[in-house]
Amino acid sequence: MTPQEIKKKRRTLDYSQKLMAENLDIHQNALQKMEYGTRTVPQYIGNYASCLTLLNENKLLQKHIDQKRIEMMTPKELKDIRESFDFRQKLMAEILGIHPNALKRMEYGTSPVPKYIGNHASSLTILNENRLLRKHIAQLGIELG
Repeated sequence: MTPQEIKKKRRTLDYSQKLMAENLDIHQNALQKMEYGTRTVPQYIGNYASCLTLLNENKLLQKHIDQKRIEMMTPKELKDIRESFDFRQKLMAEILGIHPNALKRMEYGTSPVPKYIGNHASSLTILNENRLLRKHIAQLGIELG
């Protein structure tokens, strides 16, 4: 995702940098650098921002915000979400914008599940409940082989 695209997504949501950073679970300074192009937009940030935009377009963003977790997601919860979609680890990792080995370590409990990954995974369940998950995947340019 380019600096212009991340900025456009934030403006589409009518968010300040501070609010967008809070929703992406990153520091405002990091988002500012991404928007100015002095820091690369990581894949997981771009994918999560796209997810938030789709939730907003379908009037589901508040539901996601209400369900955002304060505590970290457990490895079992993350795996259960993936399995509920009948996705392989590789596909779920691609949707989350992380390396498949990172997802594997999170699911096995050898690495903690970062808050932003837990929140992104939870947002995918909202998309799925509203028959929007495949649309999100297509928007990311991911093929469901």
